[in-house]
Parts: sequence; C-alpha cells; structure tokens
Amino acid sequence: TANSRNTDVYDGTEKTVIGFTSSVNGLTFTGVSASGSGTNAGEYDVIFSGVTLNETKDATGNYIITATTNGKLTVNPASVTLTANSDTKEYSGTQQTVEGFTSSVDGLAFTGVSASGSGTNTGTYDVTFSGVTISETKDNTGNYVVTETTNGTLTITAATVGTYGALTITEDQNGKTAKFDGTSTETINVTSAVSVKSVIYERTFNVGKASTVMLPFEYKITGNEGGEFYAFVDVKKEGENWVATMKPDNNPLDNTQTLTANKPYLFLPTAAHITFTIPNEDVSICTD
Repeated sequence: TANSRNTDVYDGTEKTVIGFTSSVNGLTFTGVSASGSGTNAGEYDVIFSGVTLNETKDATGNYIITATTNGKLTVNPASVTLTANSDTKEYSGTQQTVEGFTSSVDGLAFTGVSASGSGTNTGTYDVTFSGVTISETKDNTGNYVVTETTNGTLTITAATVGTYGALTITEDQNGKTAKFDGTSTETINVTSAVSVKSVIYERTFNVGKASTVMLPFEYKITGNEGGEFYAFVDVKKEGENWVATMKPDNNPLDNTQTLTANKPYLFLPTAAHITFTIPNEDVSICTD
C-alpha cells in the first residue's frame, strides 16, 4: 500500500509523497518504489513503479506481490481573507455606493464574489459580501479558499456648504447647520444671508474651572449641557481689581430659563467638550 498524506497546504512549491508498506512486516523489495507529487491544490495519486503483479517477489523470494493499493497526496488550498472596501463621502441628497474588496493575497480573482454598501443620509453603512461561503469559496485558481471576510464601511458626512472664519455651514438630510467654533479667534464674515435649520456652538472647557460663556444666539437651558450657568448680577472695580457678582451657588439659573444672545454668563463645566444646539428652527445668519 502506497503512503498517503493530507496535511500539505498550497504555497507554490511541489509536494511529494514516497514510500509504501506491506501486509507483512519487515519485507524488502528491490527496485520497487511508490511516489506521487503535486503543486496546486488538489489530490494526486501515489503510484507504484517496479511492480508486476503475481511476479515481483520480496528479497527472500518467499513472498509475491498479488495486489497494490495507490496512496493519495492531498494539497489543501491556502487560507485567504477578503476585506470589503471602505470610503467616506459627503452628503449629496442622492444614494451613494461603495463597491469592491481586497484580498490578503495580491492578484487573486474570485468569480461571483462581490461587496457593496449604499446609503443616502448621513451615517455609517455596512459594505457586505455576497457570493461567499466561508471555507468553501475559492479563487479562480483553486489554490486559495476564503476563511474570513471583513465588512467595510460607507460613511456619509454632512457636506460643507461654506466656511466663514470660525463659522462652518454644513448640509445633510435635515437641512443646513451652522457650527460656531467657540475656541477660534477667527473673524466670522457672512456677507450674504444664509438660512439654516440648526445652530451649534462648540467649546472646550477645563472641568471644574469656571468660564465665561456668551452665545451668539438665544439658548433654552435643558439641563444636559454638562454644567451649570450663573447670571452676572453686577461687575464693579474694587481697587486694582474688577469684581463680578453672580447669583449664589445655591440659586443657579433653572432649566426653564433662556440664555440671552450675546450676553455673558458664568459657566461651571462638568465635561471638557460641550455642544450647545438649537435644532429645527429657521435661522438666518449674516454679519453685514
């Protein structure tokens, strides 16, 4: 019986199995061999040479070969991982799509395999595979089998309509949004009025350290800002120092009040990055 082996994995080199066993231990056969070779993934027979049935005898002459059984060399396909493409696109109001994929081994082709993901509104969308069965789907050469896939991501962000110094206006499925960078010292210059649906004011704070906040729009306190607002009662100069008086700590502005636009307030933050938002209101922005 010729030897067999099924543990080889395709790597582009030739694999070989040689040798055989007999039904009687310890016999030797001069001029008899068994061999099988292969490179690509698949099965290869391990066959005998130097044998004539019912004639070939062992070295002692006491045994004659009456039957042979071929062995088998199995070269298994190598593993490959497919990764779907990812991309980031700006909102356009129409459906956008990401297609295609890459493999962990360059240059492979896979018939019937595809990856695709689509979306219209801002957000993230999976780019998923079709035509793949894990541990079964092979490349066109048959030498590689797909053992893993990784989905991609289509990310649709708000489209930038315009930048006006510390003000950026974007647009998505909900309309235009004006975002003020509260940390910027750039001048805002909007010469022609722009209508927006939402207004956002972003600013970074040192947690626990009081800061002055002056918003460029009216803002109704929700209680979810990440801190407390205090109204200035009085500001006066005492000697070389200016002294500001606020409402007592036990009497902050309550959550039903509205901050007046362009009026300073003392803010005691409990979060480092805070966003103030006025959603779903038509606001016209112009600096002229």
